Amino acid sequence: ALVLMVGGALVIGMAWPWAVQRLRAKPSAASVELAPIDHNIAATRHGFDIAGVRQTPYPGGGLNLVPPVAVPNQVRILDPNRLSPTFNVKQQVQGYYAFKSTLDIDHYVIDHNLRDVAIAVRELNVSGLPSGRKTWANTHLVYTHGYGVVAAPTDDMPEGLPDFVEGNLPPTGPLNVTTPQIYYGQMSPSYSIVGGPKGGTPKEFDRPNSDGAGPPINTTYRGGGGVPIGSFLHRLEYAWKLHSASVLFSSDINSDSKLLTVRNPRSRVAAVAPWLTLDGDVYPAVVDGHVDWVVDGYTTSNSYPDSQRVNLRGATSNTLTQGGATVTQPNRSINYIRNSVKATVDAYTGQVTLYAWNQASDPDPILQSWNDSFPGLIQPQSTMPPSLLLHLRYPQDLFNIQRSVLTRYHVTDPAQFYAGSDFWKVPTDPTVAAQSRLNAVGKTVSVSPPAQPSVYLTMSADGQAAARFSVSSPLTTLNRRNLAAFLSVDAEPGSEYGKFSLLQLPATGSVESPSQIQNDIESDSKIAHALTLSRGGNSRVVLGNLLAIPYAGQMLYVEPIYTRAAGNASFPILSHVVAIYGNGKPVFAKTLASALRQVLPHPARLPAPAQTP
Repeated sequence: ALVLMVGGALVIGMAWPWAVQRLRAKPSAASVELAPIDHNIAATRHGFDIAGVRQTPYPGGGLNLVPPVAVPNQVRILDPNRLSPTFNVKQQVQGYYAFKSTLDIDHYVIDHNLRDVAIAVRELNVSGLPSGRKTWANTHLVYTHGYGVVAAPTDDMPEGLPDFVEGNLPPTGPLNVTTPQIYYGQMSPSYSIVGGPKGGTPKEFDRPNSDGAGPPINTTYRGGGGVPIGSFLHRLEYAWKLHSASVLFSSDINSDSKLLTVRNPRSRVAAVAPWLTLDGDVYPAVVDGHVDWVVDGYTTSNSYPDSQRVNLRGATSNTLTQGGATVTQPNRSINYIRNSVKATVDAYTGQVTLYAWNQASDPDPILQSWNDSFPGLIQPQSTMPPSLLLHLRYPQDLFNIQRSVLTRYHVTDPAQFYAGSDFWKVPTDPTVAAQSRLNAVGKTVSVSPPAQPSVYLTMSADGQAAARFSVSSPLTTLNRRNLAAFLSVDAEPGSEYGKFSLLQLPATGSVESPSQIQNDIESDSKIAHALTLSRGGNSRVVLGNLLAIPYAGQMLYVEPIYTRAAGNASFPILSHVVAIYGNGKPVFAKTLASALRQVLPHPARLPAPAQTP
């Protein structure tokens, strides 16, 4: 009986599935698997919130519209991934200030026009203090905060340098920063002890004197952040936790002193809502005179029925994450994601506020569960200040995940999906050279460049419609190097927010990909000669972002090129702008306007930025 039972189990558990697969499923695999594939496609597209994405044929070449559509007027030549050193040299003011290695992109009203700007917070960098001033008191009691923001339009670099519309100390500019102190930031010290009695002498360094010669301006922290540390027991407790006897014995700590810790905005949101997956890029926004850090929060799952799992780290990895400019996502798989929360952290008080996002049109059951568990933690979207709403944007990590999924799941026909012949891929960064490394057996192998980052840019989704603040990326064919599609999503809060545009290029492969365009640029004899001259002497060439922009039925590519002198104190300066339109030849010019006039088929007057309503 035991033998029969074991034998029967083997037949049922192994032989029968093998026979079905061999005799029925394998000969007609496509027809048998079409239904599960169809379910998988529908579930995956819903799980990653791309169910409504539809492809639109785009000529990609050979079309010359008359009359011409508006010339792109906010083409980004200030690359936020390259120009942080320039911000540091021109706006750092003192060595104990610094800017993040990658600038952020937002849009602000400047001279009555809505402009894309690169923005950065002037944060405290205590490692930049002279060695003789790096005392415990200076690094924890005196130098406690950063000061102000700096901003420059991304489409204008007069004399090769950013046009700083906001900056200086004290701050000046149209952003109207009235609370410039940055006590909570991405580069803040691990802890600071602040505060003091009312009417007492301020001891915290606030900023240098505006005339550069007088004594520094000091301040006393009056925000609601921090924990009291004035009593002996509190000082004893935190001296132990911080491994610092100075906390216990310093005479500069008083009964009104407060300890500021957990100062990184992303860490603060994670502490309040650990169930959220947070976007890797935290960015500042000037809201009603003060600085808020904006953190996008995701609800995720890896258990959504029939949806394909995607590795979170792999889908969001690109040049910026590998270079440390943005936070790398955890190495885990998900098959459902929603940007259900917009969080803010006040740079002065440290207050964390969570707002529900986009729940009216697409309620998220995961967020609702957490909201039921912690009532009052998440504020309704209706309570969000309008001045904050202006600076929210479609998050980049979510877009990067969706573009990765769409490389396969743009195919909605099960038979076509099964064949796999129409899949795409995310292009590698064409401005980054391939690297070599030793493999496990000691052989030198080539490592492909990381994925090309998506970009924030005010542009027309199809090259003809009105320009909108968007995040976008080209996509290439799977087994060839041609351009397959152009994906963008409206990143500007409003009725069109989150609306995708997926332009499908001709299957003939007649439209070049970013890597092919980059090769065209560097192999052009005139450009190659100019780059060789720029690389001579004590300077080197820095390639900026290669932008792909739909325009009048074709693709317009624009790349800023910077030169940087040798030495640690050097910084990139815009030297040329390269533009290619359709299948034309590269144009190499000193300015963006000159490049566009030479390369576009209708060299009309470049329009001014759009007026704000």
